[in-house]
Amino acid sequence: MRREAARNLFISGCLLFDVLVVPEPALILGGVVGLALSGVLLVAALALEIDFYRSHFASPPEQGA
Repeated sequence: MRREAARNLFISGCLLFDVLVVPEPALILGGVVGLALSGVLLVAALALEIDFYRSHFASPPEQGA
């Protein structure tokens, strides 16, 4: 149960970060540079989040019967 709560909290935090923090360069800088920087940040954030999720919350592979 504790692991499931931690997983839900992690996913919620990732969503908040990706929606609220990642677009900031586009809002501050504007134009193509801001959009490009936001895109790079989004790709990097998603890659890190997926890697962390797989290493901490992914189920171990099941053994064949």
